[in-house]
Amino acid sequence: MRASQDGFTIIELMIATAIFTIMLILTTTTIIGITQTYIKGSVEGQTQQTARTVLSDISQAIEFNDSGDITVTTNYSGDVYYFCTGSDVYVYQLDKYLSPTLTGSEYSTWALVRFPYSSCTVPLNSLNQPDPLGQAGAEELLATNERLGWLYISPLAINGETAYTINLEIGYGDNVLLNDTFNTNGDYNVNALPTAPPVSAQYEYRCISGLDSSFCATSTLTTTVIPRIPGISG
Repeated sequence: MRASQDGFTIIELMIATAIFTIMLILTTTTIIGITQTYIKGSVEGQTQQTARTVLSDISQAIEFNDSGDITVTTNYSGDVYYFCTGSDVYVYQLDKYLSPTLTGSEYSTWALVRFPYSSCTVPLNSLNQPDPLGQAGAEELLATNERLGWLYISPLAINGETAYTINLEIGYGDNVLLNDTFNTNGDYNVNALPTAPPVSAQYEYRCISGLDSSFCATSTLTTTVIPRIPGISG
């Protein structure tokens, strides 16, 4: 009497392996998708929160300025701009990827800095400080990996009062992920910018589609502020 030799045939093993492989691929794809969605949501949330915080900070500085001294966005050098309200100076660079470690023309250790100064109307070059973070009380308002596409303030008249429209765009990501309308190859050349600041000096960001687009986000906000302190004019 022969012993039973029941077991899987080669064909059955191949079918089982194929089914397992398909299930593994589907599971892995689902996990990757969920991870990308989480990262994308986190990056977008951080970028939007930064934009809201910056807009609120500037809005309050204008709204409760009691010195009557508001200087709208002014070009300083290249893609560096500044504006003042009261005793606060805001100085910023367009399209500079904020990174404390990376070096190169695309990167910078500062992007949008606010600091108090005795006279808001003093030109930036008279501050004698190439790095605004070196100023007493200086604070960086952007987070690492973020950059400014534009930030400009336009005065306008509303019911006989001077109001200010604040326009802001913040992008998250390096130039592999984040592109702009001035050069779709991702080469951020300041010479390609129009020469009439501040409204024309903009980088309109868009995220490039692809696997790593989870690490890219943009946020654009606009608001209009009327100073609440009597006697303030533009």
